[in-house]
Amino acid sequence: MTRQHRSLPSIALACALVPAFISVPLTFAQQQPVAAAPAAAADEKIHQAADDFWHYAKIARYDLANQAAQNILTQYKDQGPEVLKAFNAVSSDRGDNLDQWILRWQQTPDLRESVNQLIALINQGRAAHRSDIAFIQQNIERLSTNERAYTLGLQQLRQSGELAVPVMIDYLRDPNKKEFQSSTRRALIDMGRIALNPLVAATEMQDTDTLITVIDALGNIGYDVSVPYLLHLASDSNRPGAVQSAATQALVRMGVADPKSMKPAESFYDLSEKFYYGQAAVTAPQGSDVAFVWYWDNQNGLTKKNVPSPIFNDLMAMRTSEYALKLDANMSKAVSLWIASNFKREADLPQGATDTTRGENQPDAHYYAVASGVQFLNPVLARALRDHNSAVAFKTIKALEVTAGSSSLFSGQAGQPVIDALSFPDRSIRFEAAYAIGSALPQADFQGKDRTVQILADALNNTGKPTVLALFPSQNDVNTLSEALGAQMTVVGSTTAAGAIEQSQKLAGVDYILISEDLPDAEVNHLIDAANASPRLDGAARIILTHSPASRYAPMTINNPMVSLTQATPADPNSIKAALIASQQKAGAMSMDEATSAANALRSAQLMAKLAMAKGQVMDLSQAQPALLSALSAASPDLVRAVGDVLSQLNSKDAQIGLLNKSLDEKTADDLKISLLGNLATNAKFYGNQLDEPSIVTLEKAVHDAANLQVRSAAAEARGALNLPADQAKKLILEQSKV
Repeated sequence: MTRQHRSLPSIALACALVPAFISVPLTFAQQQPVAAAPAAAADEKIHQAADDFWHYAKIARYDLANQAAQNILTQYKDQGPEVLKAFNAVSSDRGDNLDQWILRWQQTPDLRESVNQLIALINQGRAAHRSDIAFIQQNIERLSTNERAYTLGLQQLRQSGELAVPVMIDYLRDPNKKEFQSSTRRALIDMGRIALNPLVAATEMQDTDTLITVIDALGNIGYDVSVPYLLHLASDSNRPGAVQSAATQALVRMGVADPKSMKPAESFYDLSEKFYYGQAAVTAPQGSDVAFVWYWDNQNGLTKKNVPSPIFNDLMAMRTSEYALKLDANMSKAVSLWIASNFKREADLPQGATDTTRGENQPDAHYYAVASGVQFLNPVLARALRDHNSAVAFKTIKALEVTAGSSSLFSGQAGQPVIDALSFPDRSIRFEAAYAIGSALPQADFQGKDRTVQILADALNNTGKPTVLALFPSQNDVNTLSEALGAQMTVVGSTTAAGAIEQSQKLAGVDYILISEDLPDAEVNHLIDAANASPRLDGAARIILTHSPASRYAPMTINNPMVSLTQATPADPNSIKAALIASQQKAGAMSMDEATSAANALRSAQLMAKLAMAKGQVMDLSQAQPALLSALSAASPDLVRAVGDVLSQLNSKDAQIGLLNKSLDEKTADDLKISLLGNLATNAKFYGNQLDEPSIVTLEKAVHDAANLQVRSAAAEARGALNLPADQAKKLILEQSKV
């Protein structure tokens, strides 16, 4: 229907591309009478320094060239425009091409470092030059001189890029600039794709004549990013008939056969999705850290806000979602996409950078998410899981955790994405999903309840140290890998799939599964199938060690982000670690440090305690008992207390014995002993005495001999709650008697 790409005028070939490390194209210096001033007009000292560098670099005296470069970088580091002018003059006087020589010297090892720094300084000058209003105005007026001047002026305007468009629009709106308006209208079209970002923002103007020119330019440039804006104008009854007609004709020229049959709101939503996935024709300037978000002001024309390039697409996705909602307030999918884009904006914002489009006291993305509710959050989570975007998934589940109840968490048209998140490859997402489900205190049976308990149990003993399950032909290979990665990762493995599955039980959870292709297909497929079906293993990234990228297992990697290939070997820990990181990125997983793991363990224990005491919740926490008993050995007293609260609610002999043994361990602090003995008393009140004889003897000894009276008292309370035989109680009374 419409075109994503359109050929630009042949004059664009004059703007040659240069390597991405140059933040502003170096081609700006080529054949530029306007920019290149004579040597006499440049600052003599800067000119001399530039001439010294040029001379010594050309005769291969790189030591002296480096000295000249450092002189420039030291004395003129804040004078980019003057340095640019000097280099333009020097290269022009010598009949040299600035770009070609600079790039050649950049490839010279002895000059590379100095030249890279000079490029950065020259680019500062070019950035200032291309945004200079007087320079842009000069080239706009140059367009109407003759055809050669038009070509050269357009080349310069394209170097200014988006920054030239507001000035060009001002010329079109100014009745005193009529002699320049015809060539400016032509140039707007010839600017091509680079002009789209400010032009679509300009469609909000009320100046009919200029707006029709903008519409004509958008129609002739021809990218489908313009379609929703033109559809809006074509269907807006508040616009003059001439504007509606011009927009309709532009759409037809672009290949939209029946504009009246299309809904502008849907078109804006489609564009928002393209921005979200970085597939829109409008993008941040290539190689620049800064992008522009344009706004129309009826008094000032086009204005902009500079934003970090990594969040440009996110902001534009939010903006086009807002357009969709303004045109169709009932479009709930636009609300969800806006929330997702806002979460993604926060995740993509570089550390230390600022989003200038946000107000000083404007709430964060979490505020809008929780205020919107579960019906809008579930589609956001479903999208994040499909995209394997851990950052957005994490933020969404955080919002669900504080808003979803047992009746709403699994409702809506998006399926049950929080259940799907329990199988996500990123362990932090699995944990958050389990927390969200547990916090909802589900009262009805649901698919995934056992998996939820298993993940909560995994969180208890997770240390933040990555875990690897290996399936190799030789146990020596497993041992070699374990020795190579042992300090940084926990490795277990076997030479058979069944053995590997058994070994995985030693781990709180599994982050990676490493499989050698030298094993029989039956063994490889057995482990992969088992991983797909196991709550403990299905979130692990699968990495198959192959001898060639053309392995028989290569087709498995095409549509499955959980499977990767590598030519790494167990004996090379660096190559293995690189493969693990690559597989994690492919699967969309985030790393988890020790502090985060400790916080997750405590959250898990506290949530299980809440679940254990809740009435009507449907999850069987006894499945977590092995992990709970293991967590009694944790170094954190807070975690042990929380685990004791859970064990106090389990009808289990092992729970009572575990509480007793930890409470009377001489290494346990007295305050923690008292807490755990209280947990034992609570358990006994619910379920009676389940202690074996040796445990009873141990408790009786504490009742009689504990040095700390409060500990002794807590032990006595536990004894009483257990309702032990009366003989010992009588003995205690008689022993203290003075009669």
